[in-house]
Amino acid sequence: MSNPDLIRFFQRVNRLKRTERTGWVIKRIKKPESVAEHSFRTAILAYVLTKDISGVDTDKLITMALIHEFGEIFAGDIPTGPLYEFKNGYLERKRRLELKSVKKVLSDLPPSTRKGLFSLWKEAEEKRTVESKWLKNLDKLEMALQALDYELEGYSPKSLDEFWEDSKKKISEPKAIAVLKKAEKLRKRRVE
Repeated sequence: MSNPDLIRFFQRVNRLKRTERTGWVIKRIKKPESVAEHSFRTAILAYVLTKDISGVDTDKLITMALIHEFGEIFAGDIPTGPLYEFKNGYLERKRRLELKSVKKVLSDLPPSTRKGLFSLWKEAEEKRTVESKWLKNLDKLEMALQALDYELEGYSPKSLDEFWEDSKKKISEPKAIAVLKKAEKLRKRRVE
């Protein structure tokens, strides 16, 4: 691969810095979190919460956290969750668009790097391994922490309840649950 291909890869990845998270846009958050910001904090959570857990490959998890949203580089941040209609193959279309996006982004990389990152992205999507299950927990924990950040900035807690509820339903790892509970205590103090 020539350097221009790597430059194009880095430029494409940069798009995530300008892709706003749809859930926050819908809630009319001014200057909403970007997908890149979400991925960054998810990676930090991965390091801090799993570094000392036996059986978790923290480095692998951090990489997964950094690339888990590559499907959104060209597909955009397609929302999922209880408020969205999943009729007419919505989720399957979302998966196809994201897969196409990932393949396009990774096409500029050397074959071994492309194969390795695609394998990690696919593993994250399938949610079968220890690391991919942790990623799902951390993805939802980061969302709750972002909701807390917005509440501390003055946004209505009631308008952000759905993000907390979704996180509480989907976080199952004890260390992630403990962080979520601490965040909820901060939230309750603010509301009172």
